Amino acid sequence: MRDRFTQTTHPYPSSPAADRGWRRGGVVSEWHHWFPASSHVTGNGRGLVTVVAFLSLVGLWMIYSASFVVAEKKYDDAFFFLKRQSIHLGVALVLFAAAAHVSLDRLREKTAHIAVAVLVLLIAVLLLGDRVNGASRWLRLGPIRAQPSEVAKLFTIFYLAHYIAKWPDRLNRLAGLFPPIFVIGVGMGLIVIEPDLGAAIMLALLTGLLLFLGGAKIRHMACFALPCALLVVAAVVVAPYRMKRLMAYRDPWADPLDSGHHIIQSLTALGSGGAFGAGIGEGKQKLFFLPETHTDFIFSMIGEEIGLIGTLAMILLFVTILFLGLRIVRNQIDPFRRLLALGATLMIVLSAMIHMGVATALLPTKGLALPFISYGGSSLAVNWVAVGLLFNIAQRDDSSW
Repeated sequence: MRDRFTQTTHPYPSSPAADRGWRRGGVVSEWHHWFPASSHVTGNGRGLVTVVAFLSLVGLWMIYSASFVVAEKKYDDAFFFLKRQSIHLGVALVLFAAAAHVSLDRLREKTAHIAVAVLVLLIAVLLLGDRVNGASRWLRLGPIRAQPSEVAKLFTIFYLAHYIAKWPDRLNRLAGLFPPIFVIGVGMGLIVIEPDLGAAIMLALLTGLLLFLGGAKIRHMACFALPCALLVVAAVVVAPYRMKRLMAYRDPWADPLDSGHHIIQSLTALGSGGAFGAGIGEGKQKLFFLPETHTDFIFSMIGEEIGLIGTLAMILLFVTILFLGLRIVRNQIDPFRRLLALGATLMIVLSAMIHMGVATALLPTKGLALPFISYGGSSLAVNWVAVGLLFNIAQRDDSSW
């Protein structure tokens, strides 16, 4: 089957309904002006990789600066976290190369197998995972310590791209939303049990955005959004520590030594940096004032040590990733690749937005890595795989090994 956007026949055909969904409400029609089609498809991919590589190098730099004090005290090695993140980056680059050259059509044929593998990982982490601070989020596979919820993000965008592109007409009906929401909902439920409510909400955001942009009707999505919102409220109410975080978000100074401590110290770091920062390595918040400076609050450390100019530069770099990602999306004629590229772009940018929102007290405190910057192997690997998929899509329509 062909449509006016399709010049070649694909194993999973498009339909006019898919394009109507994309164009509903002017979602895509305005892209012709803001993200015009480019003949320099390779340039978009290479530009994206260049930006991400620069961010990863800055990440190594900031991880060392933010962690050398705690690393020296805890491990008697100031370079402990830098060494480990360097290894993580090496593994991530290998996975990037694989994602950049894999045949997406062949991989798509294995969607069911991938779903089972992700489900097994999410169950295994509950039964066999390492428990840290009462949560079982990490699974040790030999020398590798992975976070299955990060893998679930990649599966979410891949599965939704596959489903929407293969059955676009189903999105016109309420019943057509049940299969993808059920599949992703099972994963979200397992992640909440870990517990990791923030990661589950991230999956819900990605699912909602991709279904909406894929053509689902708002009134149909609202039938699922309301129960999900009620479940989130219930999850917050039944967990005292979540309620304390929410109350601290409203007024951190009501409990400055406990639930409001993170927010206050994060804002202190950002404010004390001024326009140009205290200088790399000169920040004071890493001296055991602000916890997790190399992971959950690394954006605050950037503000303290590099200043407003550093934080604005970070924002600009992620805006660049968004722009280049949407250019890659705009250049695609295959609905599956278009949606996959969009999902990969949104996954990276949404994570960055939430991390920055938490650091600036615009959102309640939630541990979420700043892509390519924060310490953590799973997040780094998954985000580099997403970039690999974007590079793959930017390079060709039919990839092969």
